[in-house]
Amino acid sequence: LTFFETISMYFSNEVIAINKSLKHNLQARYLLKEKKIHIVENAVNLNRIDIKKVNRSEKVFAYIGTISPIEGLDLLVDAFIDLHAKGMLNKLVIYGNGIMLSKLKHLIKGDNLIEYRGVFKQDQIAEVYSKVDIIINPRKKSFLSDSVTPLKPLEAMGFEKLIMASNVGGMREIIIDGKTGVLFQPDSVEAIKSAINNVLVSDNIQTIIDNAKLYVKQNRSWQSNAIKYKEK
Repeated sequence: LTFFETISMYFSNEVIAINKSLKHNLQARYLLKEKKIHIVENAVNLNRIDIKKVNRSEKVFAYIGTISPIEGLDLLVDAFIDLHAKGMLNKLVIYGNGIMLSKLKHLIKGDNLIEYRGVFKQDQIAEVYSKVDIIINPRKKSFLSDSVTPLKPLEAMGFEKLIMASNVGGMREIIIDGKTGVLFQPDSVEAIKSAINNVLVSDNIQTIIDNAKLYVKQNRSWQSNAIKYKEK
């Protein structure tokens, strides 16, 4: 598959990568060494974002995405189970589907503050985001997580939710720690727990949310990407 990808790009007039890491990966391929590769990052359509404000006494954490081993949901669940055992009452809800679903359901059994809520349709996105406050993405470190920039964190920023994520390459291209989101050490239950505790006592959350929304509007929207493509 990589061979055919490389041949296709070699005979293309222009090559677009979605992030710096992917560009560097492509430039390392022999046939593409002399090829000019542009970067136009993943982006979201802000015109389709409908924000519904809901006030809650306790912040609700959520994971929204594919339920697969690389996403680190086993670490996330372990972290919340331990925090709940120590008296934290904040709920974790999980949306999505994938090969790790049966294991996930087994892991959360017995903790009534962790809920699996299944999948949802495109027209339910605004409703789903209205039910949560903080999106957490604990991806494990791997070649894939260091290379691919996911869309879900950008979507969360557009919906004015705080985004927390493991400090892997794809996330670092979206999140500036303490400015547009919160990063924590990957592959560590203790790091997840520490980040959650810090967020719950922070007085800087709204500023981070505002910064992230502005970042998406200026740099990661379909409108800003249209300008970039026109300039290439």
